[in-house]
Amino acid sequence: MMTRNRWVDFFEGLVVVAILLVLVQTFLEDFAVVSGWKWSYRRTLVFTGFGFDLFFTIEFLTRFYFALLNRRATRYFLHERGWVDFLASIPLLLLNSGPTVLALLTGTTLLGGLGSFMNVLKVVKAIRIARILRLLRILKLLRRVKNIDSVMAQRHVGKVATLGVSVFVFVVMAGTLLGAFVAIPGVQDSFQQSPLSVVSFIQKEKLADPTETGRLSAYAQAERTLLIVKSDGTTRYSRFGNEYYTTYFGPNDYGYIKSGGLELFFDLRVLNAQQSYSNLVYFAAIVLLVLMMLFYYGPHFALTVSDPIHVMRRGFSEGAYNLEVRIPDRYSDDDLFKLARKYNEQYLPLKDRMSAERGAAAPDLKLDNINDLFD
Repeated sequence: MMTRNRWVDFFEGLVVVAILLVLVQTFLEDFAVVSGWKWSYRRTLVFTGFGFDLFFTIEFLTRFYFALLNRRATRYFLHERGWVDFLASIPLLLLNSGPTVLALLTGTTLLGGLGSFMNVLKVVKAIRIARILRLLRILKLLRRVKNIDSVMAQRHVGKVATLGVSVFVFVVMAGTLLGAFVAIPGVQDSFQQSPLSVVSFIQKEKLADPTETGRLSAYAQAERTLLIVKSDGTTRYSRFGNEYYTTYFGPNDYGYIKSGGLELFFDLRVLNAQQSYSNLVYFAAIVLLVLMMLFYYGPHFALTVSDPIHVMRRGFSEGAYNLEVRIPDRYSDDDLFKLARKYNEQYLPLKDRMSAERGAAAPDLKLDNINDLFD
């Protein structure tokens, strides 16, 4: 029978595995859009994302519940990155994967009934960028990386990495959402105007009339985003066959405009791929940022701060410990290494002399015995 500590260790290990897998899933979900994978594969990734969001929501609620029981909810949420657990779970479940899966299971369109093509684009963009919140999960892996022996260095690097990644994620999300809900000229703006002009032109030229099939086909071929044209419920033009739509199109891959008896469907895959490509760039940037924090800044902090402090602390508290602090030439002007030079040149010789006078016994030496050490 597993003890409580073993259950905790098993749960923590399971969370780490889930974090690694959700990072892979998040990458593949956007990579699949950019690469034009079949909808069946992308649909599987959508359901997988929902499963991870549900798992991490349960994890957050469980941790928060026990934190409340132990009267340490504030500590968990603020100091143990509980806010990261929250942002990377409940908002995604309620606003991203949950509605998407519900729409798929009920056979409805996630974006149906929005009333305008522009709203369709805004919601699609907002949903897709929200997935970047999952990358906050990588911060929890920092606790598991033990490439730095110092607890102070681990805590410091963890906080700096958390700050850096969080600011990056929120700036990216704020910028993307601002562009989605505020009229800013750009690629999306021109894309929004194009379908409206297509509707106007087809109505003006009466291309949806049964006698204008040839002209409609020629015009539609030139408008690469136009998929289907219907007039009074009858399909007048379709770029692809039904099998192709079933294989490669999901609910968020097309936009719909209805004007009187005219119905038009537009291909949104180019815009989706553009946003997914941006997400992949953000993904790479965040992973690179964390790796630099762990394997460059972490050792740098240990070399220039925690290791010298560790050596001096042991020298002050252990009589037989006489290791000098290594002072790199390029950091010799730092305040800490100026103190370390005093330690090496004044404290250690005095410590050795007093030890020798007492027959190598542990010296009763205090910092007050050393004049001008910190001057």
